[in-house]
Amino acid sequence: MSDRIIYVLCYDDKSEEQAIRLFSHHDWARIYRIPSETQSHLFEGVMYQSELMKVYDEWKNKKYVGTVAYNFWSKITSPSIINTDLWNLRCNTVLYNKILTSNSYDFVGFITMTHHFEDHNPNLRRLFEYLCNKMLAKPTLKFGLGNTTNIDKLSFCFFNYWMTTPGHMLRYIAFFNQRWVPMLEQNPIVWENSGYKGALSPEKLLELSKGRCSHYSFHAFINERLPNMYFRTINAKMLL
Repeated sequence: MSDRIIYVLCYDDKSEEQAIRLFSHHDWARIYRIPSETQSHLFEGVMYQSELMKVYDEWKNKKYVGTVAYNFWSKITSPSIINTDLWNLRCNTVLYNKILTSNSYDFVGFITMTHHFEDHNPNLRRLFEYLCNKMLAKPTLKFGLGNTTNIDKLSFCFFNYWMTTPGHMLRYIAFFNQRWVPMLEQNPIVWENSGYKGALSPEKLLELSKGRCSHYSFHAFINERLPNMYFRTINAKMLL
């Protein structure tokens, strides 16, 4: 039995089947279908809001606990090469080695890249910096993030694909629920249209947001950037 557990997130029959096909043969993988009644405009963020604590007994004594999603490989490779030798090579080098060989880090990001805020809605940058300064002891001053050049050279882990120790995860969950989400939900900008063109219909987005919006808001895009800043501000030892 593995000393680490990574929850592979899925939402419906189709995504669960894909998660099982691609990940279930690994002893560190735990296929986790987010209940329909829990799904919301936070998307994968609901894992930190409620779901991880539901299965706390599974991961409390592990060395690491983390999350990826059923469509992890679509983020870094073409669907046409999945299940080919090249795909298997990437499996071994991009994700699995990090999961299996990382032992001395507080935080391990599975997909990292240099950020380019100019490629996104300008409100994303303003909202992200405002919230981080408000909630994380002015990280834009600590890391020079008030400077466009610096923030765009900073490595980020995306898509909520990361792992940490159980102790750090508990503290992150507490911060996420007690401080971060209440502040986020009160900011009117976060509910604006992020411009993301996803697969969900306006009707589904309206349902997930409980009637607040029929577009993709900024919630998911802000939240997926939060772990990087949170763990930096607590001076965690990070592998990105």
